[in-house]
Amino acid sequence: MKKIFNFIVIILLFTIFISSTNNNVEVKAFQKSDIIGEVELGGDTIGLKIDTKVEIVGKYEVKTKNGDFKPWENSDIIDGDYIYSINSMIINNNNDLNKIVKNSKENTLNLVLIRENQLIETKINIVKNKNNVNSIGLYVKDHITGIGTLTFVNTKTNKYASLGHNVNDALSNGKLYESSIKGIKKAIKGVPGEKYATISEIEIGNIEENNSIGVFGTYYKNDYNNIVNIIKRDAVELGDAQIVTVINGNIKNTYDIEIVEVEKQEKEDVKGIKFKITDKELLNSTGGVIQGMSGSPIIQNGNLIGAVSHVVVNEPSYGFGVFAEWMFYRTL
Repeated sequence: MKKIFNFIVIILLFTIFISSTNNNVEVKAFQKSDIIGEVELGGDTIGLKIDTKVEIVGKYEVKTKNGDFKPWENSDIIDGDYIYSINSMIINNNNDLNKIVKNSKENTLNLVLIRENQLIETKINIVKNKNNVNSIGLYVKDHITGIGTLTFVNTKTNKYASLGHNVNDALSNGKLYESSIKGIKKAIKGVPGEKYATISEIEIGNIEENNSIGVFGTYYKNDYNNIVNIIKRDAVELGDAQIVTVINGNIKNTYDIEIVEVEKQEKEDVKGIKFKITDKELLNSTGGVIQGMSGSPIIQNGNLIGAVSHVVVNEPSYGFGVFAEWMFYRTL
């Protein structure tokens, strides 16, 4: 196995970049057979709200007219369990759960939970709180909110590609929002850095697919003004390249990197390109590859070749990228 897999890596989860050092990149004359399509170049920070299964994230004592009660006290329930069904009814979201609990005439509910890919059967009591409303004393969530980076938009289909990796424990439904970077936590050796951002209420797309190489869906905006070619993975070379990303507000800029390894792949995988950030300005600002940078386009000779997907935690100036070719096929 090659050296690149000996490093510790971390997925740049969207929790859940700036002055260009080389904005005038000479475009290489690739053979026509190397070009697989034209897309609108990304680099924008995006907010994502993506659906999950109904996850139990905590418990609380229910305050009633007769004191505080723990409806879950004798149940086999731990934080991190997912609720699969209640009284044989499948639970898809919080609304499903709330309706069953609110309208139940029984004192207990039969739960089927998912824990480490196993089904767990248990019971939970129902009590009435001070407002005479049924409660089971569980905190739950049915979505994840975070940030990432838009990689590109296929202008022929209005389908976008982003992140360069999947969102763990999430489904393939959700929404995309405008987002703005408000601060940076710098990366240091062994500790990943992070972008701090706000997410607006302006919806710019939906989420239709969440798979191993990214998050995909339909993009609602169509103000295209930066069309680039996507190049086949076999045409990617060692040497100089750039990433496009945001580290302040909504300003996209280009930063220098060096591609140090290129994998020969016959099927899609998130670690096709290994690179090193050489741009001093970016290193001074972020310390290297940081969370929220995932999906940032990787450009070589003016053409799109990949997207940032991972960081090498012990050496944050190094990162990995997925080939843009794999992502492009998902937007056809």
